[in-house]
Amino acid sequence: MPFGLSNARSTFMRLLNQVLRPFIGRFVVVYFDDILIYSRTEEEHLAHLREVLMALQENKLYIQLKKCSFLTESLIFLGYIVSHNGIHVDEEKVKAIRDWPTPKTVGDVRSFHGLATFYRRFIRGFSSIAAPITECLKKGKFNWGREAEQAFALIKERLCSAPVLALPDFEKLFEVECEASGVGVGAVLSQEKRPVAFFSEKLSDARQKWSTYNQEFYAVVRALKNWEHYLVQKEFILYTNHQGLKFSSTAHPQTDGQTESLNRTLGNLIRSICGDKPKQWDLPLAQAEFAYNNVVHSATGRSPFALVYLKPPKQAVDLARLPKISGVNTGAENMVEQADAFQAEVKQKLEAQNAKYKATADKHRCEKIFNVGDQVMVFLRKERFPIGTYSKLQPKKYGPYKVLKRINDNAYVINLQEDTRISRTFNVADLSEYHAEESSSFQVEGTDVERSTEEFLEKYGIFVRRIIQRGIFGYTSPLCVEDSNRTKRNQIFASKPIV
Repeated sequence: MPFGLSNARSTFMRLLNQVLRPFIGRFVVVYFDDILIYSRTEEEHLAHLREVLMALQENKLYIQLKKCSFLTESLIFLGYIVSHNGIHVDEEKVKAIRDWPTPKTVGDVRSFHGLATFYRRFIRGFSSIAAPITECLKKGKFNWGREAEQAFALIKERLCSAPVLALPDFEKLFEVECEASGVGVGAVLSQEKRPVAFFSEKLSDARQKWSTYNQEFYAVVRALKNWEHYLVQKEFILYTNHQGLKFSSTAHPQTDGQTESLNRTLGNLIRSICGDKPKQWDLPLAQAEFAYNNVVHSATGRSPFALVYLKPPKQAVDLARLPKISGVNTGAENMVEQADAFQAEVKQKLEAQNAKYKATADKHRCEKIFNVGDQVMVFLRKERFPIGTYSKLQPKKYGPYKVLKRINDNAYVINLQEDTRISRTFNVADLSEYHAEESSSFQVEGTDVERSTEEFLEKYGIFVRRIIQRGIFGYTSPLCVEDSNRTKRNQIFASKPIV
């Protein structure tokens, strides 16, 4: 880099990102001058290594051989040991923490806390454990008490036995477990019972005064926000003690219609209860839950509470004690018969209602069956794109792709590229048969805007020239057409001269 260049670090980082852009996210990770190349096999790794070195050579970028490691199964990258087993702490840094003497000043506490915080993602509930230590960093007299000493020893112990964090696999199901205490909140992101990362946050003095109900909900919100890049557009399971969220612990970008209808109903119910105090939406959740479970549904003819307990829920009046009456309890004798009759009646109503829904839906539905190996076109909905990457000008269909697996008549696994980071499972409604004369969206030359502009100019070129010459719109070049909302102007630039 030229000597004295302003913003040299960010400029160099941008340069490397541009040079290695075709490889980043596929088999390369870059952070300043650290380049990590990962592969599944030795042959594949040599090919990847050759591509990266050729790209660096073409741009006159050079490496120091003594600082490089090749064909290794584990290495230190950005302070972590990365291997095929996962991510682990650096033993040298752990040794420094383990041998750290008891802090005597605020500066000692700040230094230890800064080093230990670097590996906080390996310790479950780190913020809650370190809370007594962070209290010593506040302004005032330094006070290293028994609780701080216990936290100091516990952090050392947890780091010495820190687990190997699994590398995230976007083809597998993510699981999020949230928890809250009076001091902090925490969460665990895992796959197949192996932790991927730990999250924790110390609650402020104001949040520590919240109810447990609110703290548990805050833990869920912070965990999902922190791991949004892992969970967005992906199916995952959420474990929480928050009572208001137990009815919907599984999230999916394309939920079934019944769940969507339930969420919409509950949302409208809470809005009607909150009224002009929307920020206090969590207060009436218990009332909304009771009201929903006590309403008779049209599909079953029963309330959700009655479906489970065979009787309506008790009201406030029912809690009053009634005098005991001697005699035989006939209800207990006929309970089994009533339960069987009750379930048969509900089952009959559900089957009739489902048949009605199916008959209505089948009027607008055509049967599509694909076999393994068939070529299909894929319709990618807006929800499947990562946040910030979707554009209205993008093609609607992509393909052709091969059908890898048929889950059932409604779901298929499609052979998408590995670097798309999009779920390969598609509903049959998003698939269409591929015809040889149908051109792929990835093979169309030029953009839709360029094609539309050329067609427009070929058809109306003379008319546009006359409009410009006569100055009907008050402009000479380019031609500006004002939209109906009068909020913005769309400029049409000719891609070739108008003659």
